[in-house]
Amino acid sequence: MRKRNIIITITFCLYILIFSFGVFLKKDRKFSDLENRNLTQKPSLSLKKVKSGEYTKEVEDYLSDQIIFKDSLVKLSTSVKYSLGYRLINGVYFENGGRYITDFRYDEAKLSKNVGYINDFVKKNMDKSFYFLMIPNASFYYQMDVDKLPSDPESLAIDYIKDNLNKNVKLIDMSVTLGEHKDEYIFNKTDHHWTQDGAYLGYEELVKALGEEPVSRESYEKTEMKDSFLGSSYSKAPIYTAPKDDFILYDNKENTYDVDITEEGISFSDVYNYKNLYKKDMYSTYLDGNHSMEHITSHALNDEKILIVKDSYAHALVPFLADNYSDIYMADLRYFHTESLSTFMEKNDITKVIFIYNIDFIDTDDNFVWLY
Repeated sequence: MRKRNIIITITFCLYILIFSFGVFLKKDRKFSDLENRNLTQKPSLSLKKVKSGEYTKEVEDYLSDQIIFKDSLVKLSTSVKYSLGYRLINGVYFENGGRYITDFRYDEAKLSKNVGYINDFVKKNMDKSFYFLMIPNASFYYQMDVDKLPSDPESLAIDYIKDNLNKNVKLIDMSVTLGEHKDEYIFNKTDHHWTQDGAYLGYEELVKALGEEPVSRESYEKTEMKDSFLGSSYSKAPIYTAPKDDFILYDNKENTYDVDITEEGISFSDVYNYKNLYKKDMYSTYLDGNHSMEHITSHALNDEKILIVKDSYAHALVPFLADNYSDIYMADLRYFHTESLSTFMEKNDITKVIFIYNIDFIDTDDNFVWLY
């Protein structure tokens, strides 16, 4: 017994030594592919930061981010929890078929504030035409396949938007159309976004509301990369048995495109940045992911200038829209803080504004105040 206790004690001490000091023996990582984020780097030491307690907090974050074997430990931990029957881990649920589903929590106060910002913005710019593409998330369709229906129903937020959005905004509600196709591959299983097949359904409904004719799906060359994609939901709760998603791209060989992200000095001649196919975040292949402002030009016949105010669901849809409109600006309020959108619209002769948001985003985001 005494020998056994000694072995346990030695093993525990080695464990502490490896994970406490291992961080100082390896090169710091700058980015985590698993978490899709920049990692905390070694903090600078100053007397002021020590006195305020800031240095201690920075060291804690640094050690947490740079712990040796962190990605493997996270994956092991969540896999063990899953095998023990846990179905809510780090804000995502596991549907009985293996799909990841975001834990939606209805926040009427936040939603009311955000819809209010949109309404005030519309009132301020009544010379423009406004549209709102409202997109339910996977939880709206698939949470019935999770035991005990854990999340709040997204229908609460959908009904609130229908009842309270400014009537001068043309609302395109995707809840019925996507529901008719819910047995198809319209949402990723490991990522919170829709697939590009789902986005095409949104494109069709939006273009019809705009009075345009959608380009038929058959006009595109479809590429499917089978079992190639583990998305953002997986990153929150990675497990060994997670099913990989197929990644889909629709390419129109009859049109040409240019994307300009001026503030960051990025430009490319396509609606897809193919370099990102080799990154963990493959979804950023669509229009290179999140940026404050992007300008997409093409050889579409309609040269009317439109502004899209959006979350990342728009990225898989706008490549289709660029076949109807040759001059599209796309703003992300999480990053576009250089001037008011009203000012930007006047400078660039914008005539139409399209909001493209998924329900979970508009229910939780704090950046709609940047409309002004």
